[in-house]
Amino acid sequence: MASTFDALFNAEYLPAKLLHRNQELEILSKHLNAEETLSHPMNILVHGSFGVGRTTLLRFFGQQELSAFHRPIIRFQQKEPHEIVSDALSALVPACPLSFSLPEKWTLMKRLVRKAEVPLLFTLDDIDSNTIQLYGKFLQVCKENHISTMATAPRYFPRQLKADLSQFLDFSLELTPFTDHQFLDIVTQRVTEVFPQPIPAQAIEFMSDLICLLDFQRPATIVELLQNLHPLLYDPNHITAQFPTDCASCHSENAWEPSTFDHDGQYFAIYSGRHRGEWDQCVDCHTSPSNFTVFSCLDCHEHNNKSEVDSHHSEVRGYAYTSQACLSCQPRYQNSHLFL
Repeated sequence: MASTFDALFNAEYLPAKLLHRNQELEILSKHLNAEETLSHPMNILVHGSFGVGRTTLLRFFGQQELSAFHRPIIRFQQKEPHEIVSDALSALVPACPLSFSLPEKWTLMKRLVRKAEVPLLFTLDDIDSNTIQLYGKFLQVCKENHISTMATAPRYFPRQLKADLSQFLDFSLELTPFTDHQFLDIVTQRVTEVFPQPIPAQAIEFMSDLICLLDFQRPATIVELLQNLHPLLYDPNHITAQFPTDCASCHSENAWEPSTFDHDGQYFAIYSGRHRGEWDQCVDCHTSPSNFTVFSCLDCHEHNNKSEVDSHHSEVRGYAYTSQACLSCQPRYQNSHLFL
């Protein structure tokens, strides 16, 4: 099982199941399966709006159906032609010299793909109008050398392909946006993968509705949203600190901060009693910022003199000069003259 960090911050992460894309996966499988691809290479284009999961679909399909192939991903977006061809060469030969001219790089690439010992399948990611000619060159080279390609592009892209380029393209597939209900399933899946503690269904529905209203139904947006929420849950770390896992018990929909966490009632009186106003920030007592179950009562000015604290507690049965002893005694004596 992938870690929480991978599920949210690893660009190569794939879910165990790709929700609501079964039909598209079946179509890809009909046109590009492992056996036929070796004898009949295909050039396939998947196009759709940004963020609907074009690249994820192809990566998931490649992992499930084409694991025997070497599947380098060549990203086209905002790159010059020489950078893109250099990336392709590096994917084939990591130590390949890249100081050649662009024609020399093309020549070398043709030689490498012909001599490849493992079946090749290029994923050409984020083709756009600025790289359309280069895409055509890739299609031509791969077609001539019996190499298959899968590519992603914006929804409008197929209309820009001229006849001299489209002749090398075997099949195109348009990804449509998800319905509201489908998108809620996807949001629920990603939230469950990211946060090990349960998130209320109402909060998940709120996130889903918000994205559907303002940003269509794009899975890429839920990742961005959760990346922003992640520090709020893990700084401080609510799990190791044993905070409640129901967001609504401390936070409101009106404002995330300040929270209404009842530190006095559930743990230790710091907003009332003798400790009110005696601290400035959490680290005054919680000496390990990553773990709020670790604390010290003996580092502040009032408590760091052991002999003085001992004398104040001479009448307390079972007294010990330890932080745990202070905490266990606090509910009984927090308003007593014996409790410092």
